[in-house]
Amino acid sequence: MKSNYARIGAAMGAVFVLALIPAGILESSGASGATDDPGILANLQREPTIVNKVGFALAILAFIAFLAFLGYLYRVLRRAEGPEGWLGTAALAGGLLYLAIKVGSAAPIMARSHRRNELTADLARTLVDLNDAAFVVSGLMFGVFTAAAAATCLAHRVLPRWLGWLGLIAGLLTIPAATVGMLDMASYNPMPFLAATTWTLIVSIVLTVRPRTAPADRESVASTVGAETAARA
Repeated sequence: MKSNYARIGAAMGAVFVLALIPAGILESSGASGATDDPGILANLQREPTIVNKVGFALAILAFIAFLAFLGYLYRVLRRAEGPEGWLGTAALAGGLLYLAIKVGSAAPIMARSHRRNELTADLARTLVDLNDAAFVVSGLMFGVFTAAAAATCLAHRVLPRWLGWLGLIAGLLTIPAATVGMLDMASYNPMPFLAATTWTLIVSIVLTVRPRTAPADRESVASTVGAETAARA
């Protein structure tokens, strides 16, 4: 039962990635791809289709799945590090900040839906820019999550070393990519973020196929050893 319970948590990372990819495609389905003000305004004022709504629902499902995976992975990393570790906590913080920014980026979409017929060209572009800026910043936080989690995996052999190095490199590369994007959104390169999400997918599959039997917390081990020593004395 515990093994099946662990597999569900591990599989949520794959659910996150596999739901997030079609969500973006479906949400933007029917949009013209215009970058001029009239085109952006027309895209935001159009009535959402069933396909668009399904895409939005998939995005929400993806974020919920990531939250579950984050909780599972934090437990695995925490047990591997022991009570003195901090990288697992940094991974948890990065993941939570990523979720907070992504969920918060739904605000412009909600405002668009609520005031669709009152939008102006300038306001439409501002809403789109806010959503794009949130994507850049959230990519940085996802990179922090990936780099910290991968570093923990490398230090404590939670996963194969090649997988740990892949995650560490992908996570670290999001830092310069996001920095460039913050200075000029048009120059943002999403490839490191995509590499980090691919890493999450692979890690989720690996942990689902062979869930890690995490060692007991070091404090628990120390207390057990202490009790055995006292009993012998």
